[in-house]
This record gives sequence, C-alpha cells and structure tokens, in this order.
Amino acid sequence: MNNVTLIAAPFFSLFLLFIFIAITIPKKREPYEKGLTPEFEEICGGRINFFNYTWPFLRHSIYKEFIVVKSIFGAHMLPRESLSEGGANGILSQGIRYVSPKHVGCEFRIWTSNKKQVMEIFKGKA
Repeated sequence: MNNVTLIAAPFFSLFLLFIFIAITIPKKREPYEKGLTPEFEEICGGRINFFNYTWPFLRHSIYKEFIVVKSIFGAHMLPRESLSEGGANGILSQGIRYVSPKHVGCEFRIWTSNKKQVMEIFKGKA
C-alpha cells in the first residue's frame, strides 16, 4: 500500500460513518412520538434558521396535535394550535414555512414534494 491509501482510508471510513449517522438519526422517533401515527410523514430537505439540510437529512412529521421537524442536530416539536404556516418558494423548489411562538425567532422551511397534501391537512380536508 502506498502512503496516500494509508492516510485516506481512515478519513473515508469516518466520512461514511458520519453519512450513516446523519441519515439514521432523523428517522428515529422521539419519546413524545411513541405510539402515535402521523397524518403525514416524509424524509425531505429544509432549513431551520440558517442551517440548510438537503434530502435525506430532515424528517417532517405531522400529527394531530403537533408537528415534528427532526435533523441530525435535534428535534423540534411545533404545537399545531399556535402554529402559522404558509408557502415558501425557493429557487429550485416550493415548500412550507412554519412559525411557532414556542420557538421565537426560529423559522422552519420544509422543502416538500407534497405541498398540496400538507396544506390540505392544515385546512382539515385530509
């Protein structure tokens, strides 16, 4: 083996480990989600404040009482009764924008491929 291989192999292994962890953490349920079935759920991309997450690093789950937005850096539970939602248009995709008084100054943008279905859930049609 040459020196480049000996140096690159550990870094490549750590990179693969990080990718594996980053993909699996958002899929794990939080304790307050146990036993509940979401009305809608998807693995997608989005933005929480200034942090952008591409697919598959963000989970967006809508429950009857709350919404969960989970990434590798943590989960956010947004109560539906005090939530304001609306459209969020990006350069390449359309999404949904959430603002919650529970997270003052925090903006959640979800880049969903199912915007129409999500908006119907909020209107009570789904």
